[in-house]
Amino acid sequence: MALAAAFNVDVIDLTVNAQSQEQITVYKKRANTMAAARLSFWISLASYVFGMILFAVLSVGDGSRGYVMLWPSIWWTVAMAGHGLTVIIVLLVMRYHNQQDGFTG
Repeated sequence: MALAAAFNVDVIDLTVNAQSQEQITVYKKRANTMAAARLSFWISLASYVFGMILFAVLSVGDGSRGYVMLWPSIWWTVAMAGHGLTVIIVLLVMRYHNQQDGFTG
């Protein structure tokens, strides 16, 4: 009460709302999860592009007819699509939870 009087504010203004702090912590954790999901996708995409370039070089350098690295390319593409879909689902779920809890942005 002495601090409230010294700063000319209500005592309530000097207390921490535990529920509000918990909601902010949950929101920050969700934001970090969303950022990590996006980063993991971009890292995977960069390695995928590098791998596809490498596979193309290996196939051209082989001199045989056809694309030697076709099956690895197909399966890596399927895996990349799966990773992308997983990231999209995580982002949509996190966004839904944020809207349900009243967070915007």
